[in-house]
Amino acid sequence: MDSVKALTAGLIDYAGLFPPATLGMREAVQNYREYLTGPDSAYLGAFVLPVQRLEEFDDAVAPILAGSHSWRISLLVKDGGELLAPDGNLLPRSAHAKVRITSVEMALSAMGALPATPAKGAKQFETYIEVPVADDVATVMPKLAARGFRAKMRTGGITETAFPSTFHIIRFMRACSNSGISFKATAGLHHPLRAEFPLTYEKNSARAKMYGFLNVFLAAAFMWNGADDATAAKILEESDPSAIAFSSGGASWRGSDLSTNRIAAARESFAHSFGSCSFREPVDELKLLFTPATV
Repeated sequence: MDSVKALTAGLIDYAGLFPPATLGMREAVQNYREYLTGPDSAYLGAFVLPVQRLEEFDDAVAPILAGSHSWRISLLVKDGGELLAPDGNLLPRSAHAKVRITSVEMALSAMGALPATPAKGAKQFETYIEVPVADDVATVMPKLAARGFRAKMRTGGITETAFPSTFHIIRFMRACSNSGISFKATAGLHHPLRAEFPLTYEKNSARAKMYGFLNVFLAAAFMWNGADDATAAKILEESDPSAIAFSSGGASWRGSDLSTNRIAAARESFAHSFGSCSFREPVDELKLLFTPATV
């Protein structure tokens, strides 16, 4: 496995149901099946699905499951109680054997609805708690770690004010690292590198400076392997593609090197994935930035 593959394997959780794409269920599941069976499937993670739309999803996916690989679902819940049946078993599950709910995402405010000890079968899930990056993350993350939870951070949105500062992102990742928990990101990471882009797909959309997914996950990989916050912040703000190079042996950023094995370890243990309403946009732009032989 070369370094760019180590950094991007299973990286993109497809959130086509959410803004700014806001696709209908049937179009979103058709897209996911196409990506799952297509040549770029190595980049694909889970399908992000609100728990209240699980039955709608089951109806939409039924005609296209034949001949398909297993589908992974990341279930978005508003309240931790939505996951629990009266007998303590986990409530939501797809009607289809090929569909597996592999992770659950919820807001920090909903965490109190979860039992202090995991429900029966809870280990089948990875549980991500969305923690606002401006919160006291150094206090919150150890509490997540104590319950075996992971963290989720919001890295953008459809307004300029939705994008957090570099300071807050680095502080969030450092708090995760210090607490020994992994994280995922969501929103605003459609592009590989930091630059100014339209906020939505609407004509004449307002624009804002956004972080790239390479920025976030390369910064995280360097941090997990010993880089200080100042170095990680510079990687997070990098906008020059020539400053980053990938090879079979590793990745480099402005003369600092990280081996492929260390990148893979960081992805496995620390920086998990990001949710994106587009799959093609981040993949296609990555291929434009780096040679096909590398990507």
